[in-house]
Amino acid sequence: MEESLCWKCQKSCSGCSWSKSFKPVEGWTAERRMIKNSPYESFESYFVRECPEFKQKHFIKVKGNVDMDFYYNFKKFKNSLTEKEQQILMLYFTKRVVDSAKELNMNLRTFFRKIAKLRTELKNIEILSNLWR
Repeated sequence: MEESLCWKCQKSCSGCSWSKSFKPVEGWTAERRMIKNSPYESFESYFVRECPEFKQKHFIKVKGNVDMDFYYNFKKFKNSLTEKEQQILMLYFTKRVVDSAKELNMNLRTFFRKIAKLRTELKNIEILSNLWR
């Protein structure tokens, strides 16, 4: 099944005029559709084929059990982290935990503490960035 261009765009989560206001983007090529949310609910959306605001995402294969909000915060604010912290999180998102800890020469307890600390740090950065908008 073909997916909307939005799912391949770096701006898809609150970065474009559509995701901020849910109003059609001037100049896009899109089809209006009703999306069934449940047997009793549906909502209007668009299947976007071309968009002037489109910016290609660069994908990495993320393991299946990752908290995607945490991952998106990492992608959005990773420049606020040290190189070592970025390395820790990239391993966490892409490899098994045991392998990641081993590659970093850490025991699992230390690895999980670092992940918890970085998750909190990124959440705080997100909150602050929203206050400054």
